Amino acid sequence: MWLPRLLNATEKQRKDWELIGSGVGIHWEEIDEDISVASLLNPEKFMRLANDALHPTPVRALPRPPRIPSAREKRPRRRG
Repeated sequence: MWLPRLLNATEKQRKDWELIGSGVGIHWEEIDEDISVASLLNPEKFMRLANDALHPTPVRALPRPPRIPSAREKRPRRRG
């Protein structure tokens, strides 16, 4: 499983946990980590695995919005 905060925590920090949400999740106060029990039982459905973290899906660039003319460009020219 890919749980970097728990991986990098000390043994003392990992042991200091509490059940939250009537047993729906686990919380580690000192390392600010919350994990649902469902994700622990079925990690492929809920968690990003280590391989995904090493090779993230590339983000596609969004197309540029059309250029909006400035107020100066919109004003009609005066004739002489």
